[in-house]
Amino acid sequence: MNNKRFDIKHPRKYIDKNGEERTYWTKCGVAWERDEGGFALELAYVPVGADPVTGKIKMIAFDQD
Repeated sequence: MNNKRFDIKHPRKYIDKNGEERTYWTKCGVAWERDEGGFALELAYVPVGADPVTGKIKMIAFDQD
């Protein structure tokens, strides 16, 4: 059984107090690789309102440490 977990995150750009562009990541859910191929997704929400042009979300490997 494959237990590799991914966090599903939404990137949001902002300008910090020094005028630098930074990225804030909001966790939207989790995903697991399936033994049969593909992924099982569990989404808490879908951030389409935050970036209606791209609707980007990313799966990032979860670090157990």
